[in-house]
Amino acid sequence: MKSGFGEIDTFVGDVWELATQAIISPVHCELLPAAPIGVEVVRRAGYEVDRELRSHEKLAMGQVCMTSAGTLEAEKIIHIAVTTLSRRPTIEALREALRNALLMGHRQNMRSIAIPAAYIEPGELATAVVARCIVESATDHLRRSRLPNRIVLVVPTDYVHNVFLAEIDRVHFGELPT
Repeated sequence: MKSGFGEIDTFVGDVWELATQAIISPVHCELLPAAPIGVEVVRRAGYEVDRELRSHEKLAMGQVCMTSAGTLEAEKIIHIAVTTLSRRPTIEALREALRNALLMGHRQNMRSIAIPAAYIEPGELATAVVARCIVESATDHLRRSRLPNRIVLVVPTDYVHNVFLAEIDRVHFGELPT
């Protein structure tokens, strides 16, 4: 879907299957991979990325850092701090972290970034709430910035894909009357 200066695409599958310039991956503020997706991204990227990640200073909630992507197809991983080892994720921290990650992509002249549907149910945040946050963050960024001009929203299942598509339609066409 065209939006602002670029486009938003969706992909059902795993974020490490994509060859975007960067992928976003969740970490705890203590720089340990967070959520199953964050753990798997760092594991697949390899030991060097884990070591590089741990060499950074701890992050505040909503902040980001970047590492190489190791053995992944992407060039970089932008790690977003949305939780701590003792605190659960919040939608506010996710929104701030996504804004900072997309801004980092802009500053690095990246053309494409993949954002996985992290922190979704069960046991975390409601899927619809995460979808709204991610879609609004991506759309808002594309309205203001020319880079990255391709944002791929990566979802794990057809159900989650449908939730994200409904959010994209809501943002693109406006709220439907009730």
